[in-house]
Amino acid sequence: MSGNTVAPTAGQSSTGVNGAASSGDCGNAGGSGGQNGGAELTTNGFVAVGGAVTDITGSSPKSSTVINTFTDNTVATTVAQSCLVNQAANNAAQRVNLAAATFSAITLQVGDTIQITWTITWTWS
Repeated sequence: MSGNTVAPTAGQSSTGVNGAASSGDCGNAGGSGGQNGGAELTTNGFVAVGGAVTDITGSSPKSSTVINTFTDNTVATTVAQSCLVNQAANNAAQRVNLAAATFSAITLQVGDTIQITWTITWTWS
């Protein structure tokens, strides 16, 4: 999750540690020279975690979902972007930001929740 309202653009590097040209953190695609130097929320109930993933079997195509509910723990927090990443640890060399979605900024008060659902369509032959 991030409070950054600027969507990442094609060509901005979204992998690895935070740097001038790249970052795997949510809200920071392209590093400090990219998505306006956004920052991933890493406290107050917004730490990246493994989401519940639905299993897929059978013939192609199939869809699965990744669902997580975040709860604001301590202070009001503005969120405006959600990201799907390959691992929970932020600012990590092997981290890849697989997808990002921006939405109208909302400010969650202590105890408020936001549920994020990603739907992934799988096709194979």
